[in-house]
Amino acid sequence: WELSEGVVSVEPMTVLGRDTTERLRDCAAVQGFVERVCFKTGPPGLVGTELEWLVAFEADPTYAVPIPLLRALLDAAGPPPRGSRVTFEPGGQLELSSPAFRGPTACWQALHQDAEHVRLALASAGLRLLPTAIDPHRGPRRRMAEAGTRRREAGQQ
Repeated sequence: WELSEGVVSVEPMTVLGRDTTERLRDCAAVQGFVERVCFKTGPPGLVGTELEWLVAFEADPTYAVPIPLLRALLDAAGPPPRGSRVTFEPGGQLELSSPAFRGPTACWQALHQDAEHVRLALASAGLRLLPTAIDPHRGPRRRMAEAGTRRREAGQQ
């Protein structure tokens, strides 16, 4: 990336194998492209989303919570009631990914129930969800290295 006269210079962009570099030069162009290509038959009928948090010990939020402990607590609590998947980001953030629902209200209601399920399971062990995905106590560091992450960082797909 390089800034030049208020325009960001980037490598050629492709969408579905077509060079879109000249057409997608600013946010308005990208928004128009998404509206034309993704929503050409109307707004999406199904909505899914993700929530992400760091988890901290109530007694000492500066101490890193081991991911195996989080997995054990969440496994013991059972799956979230509305079907969200629980995963972990390489930095250790807990991620809750909802299934698709008919509309944003149904999605939010389901994700809220699943988040409460996770919160209660962790609270019983003296843990809390931090309202941030950026660690306020430690600099960035990898907490886990999954094969897909290692491949992306090595430039492989």
